[in-house]
Amino acid sequence: MEIREIKKSKPQTPVPEATPPAPTATTPTIVAPSVGKKPRKLTEEEKQQRLSEEPKPDKPDKFQHIKIIDCNQPVTRVICECWHCLQGLLIEVEALPAEYLETSCPNCGKCAIRLQASKVISTTPIPSPWS
Repeated sequence: MEIREIKKSKPQTPVPEATPPAPTATTPTIVAPSVGKKPRKLTEEEKQQRLSEEPKPDKPDKFQHIKIIDCNQPVTRVICECWHCLQGLLIEVEALPAEYLETSCPNCGKCAIRLQASKVISTTPIPSPWS
């Protein structure tokens, strides 16, 4: 990794501020950092430590596989994986009128997926097509 020098620019003149009111017993006193104070220089050990630190890899976002079949029919089939245990599921639902439903997984008992349908007809565990 390459270390570059930062060129010093001409210091800007500070804008005069209005004088704050005198603190009272009920007003908390806030101490602002000094405007003209330069940051502390890093020692060689601190520079080497910062350079040697590896950036932490980002945790990949969790996602859910889903495939909707027969979406134009009154009974729609949804093939998906359970959000928690990744068990493959074949869910048959009545599509209209739509409301939010939580379908529980027959394997782990937790909410497998949230669907927008009127009622769940059946939930069948299947081998996951994505695993």
